[in-house]
Amino acid sequence: MPDKVKKTPAIGRLVPVPVREVMPHEAYDFTSWLAQPENLDLLGEVIGLKLEPEATEVAVEEFSADLVCKALDNGSTVLIENQYGRTDHDHLGKILTYTGGLKASTMVWIAESIRPAHRAALDWLNESTLEGVNFFGIELEILKIGASLPAPRFNVVSKPNDWAKQIRAAAKGGAKVWTEADDQRFRYWKLVREAILPGVPKRLNVGNPKTAANFWVHDPQDKEWSWWFTIYVSKKGNVGWFLRTKDTASDILSALESRKPELEAACGCEVLPDAASGLAASIKANCDDEDAWLEQVAWFRDTFPPFASKVVEVLEAEGLIAV
Repeated sequence: MPDKVKKTPAIGRLVPVPVREVMPHEAYDFTSWLAQPENLDLLGEVIGLKLEPEATEVAVEEFSADLVCKALDNGSTVLIENQYGRTDHDHLGKILTYTGGLKASTMVWIAESIRPAHRAALDWLNESTLEGVNFFGIELEILKIGASLPAPRFNVVSKPNDWAKQIRAAAKGGAKVWTEADDQRFRYWKLVREAILPGVPKRLNVGNPKTAANFWVHDPQDKEWSWWFTIYVSKKGNVGWFLRTKDTASDILSALESRKPELEAACGCEVLPDAASGLAASIKANCDDEDAWLEQVAWFRDTFPPFASKVVEVLEAEGLIAV
């Protein structure tokens, strides 16, 4: 009786995909994607921290840090700086500026390729800086198998000395307790969210702001996140909201800019161009002064829902989103 022919297992091959092919713009695409909690979980698994997004494009003098997070493991501030291509001296200088300016405990530098000289610099910083200040160098890959969806992979090329030991020690000590500042922030955003919810178009999803420094409002039908709103508190003493669009959705921004007088009439405030492809409105505010909260919340309630409603109305009328 002839031997049975053994079948060769069907095994795919991982194929690298250029990052820009999947996410063309570093700030609008990659940073926005990474700031979503489920994607930060992927990065957090690699570096050993549970990360919660707090704010994007945080001002530090004339620069802007890409993403600021909170490590739920110990309550510390984590800064993430993204860079397509190979690392450069300019970004290394920004990293040191952001770390000092925002008093961060952990700095994560993500690039497609980290130069040997910059890896050596990160290693030296981890050996030489104060205890509790940590630097990571992460290389980003985008991979596919056959016709599968592209998937990210974070590869650690530089990390703090005895990092695993530090994480285990933190785990034994337990997570940081809920602080007074956490409680204040939660109460503030709860008021804002409850105030705007009744007037926001039903097709939009309002994110949960439990401990974040901002939160998003977006259309769940738009899987590409072509356009979205962010409601925020700035470290410069402003509160406000803005709408942003990707470079690939320039028709959406053009349609809205052409109807700017209608948008301003709807929300009753001045709407200005946003530095990163969008439209924005804000007021000066001190969020630490709880006596001023009612006025700030009223401003959000009176301006944001009618603006969002008019945006949806315009985009539906122009045939740029489904009715």
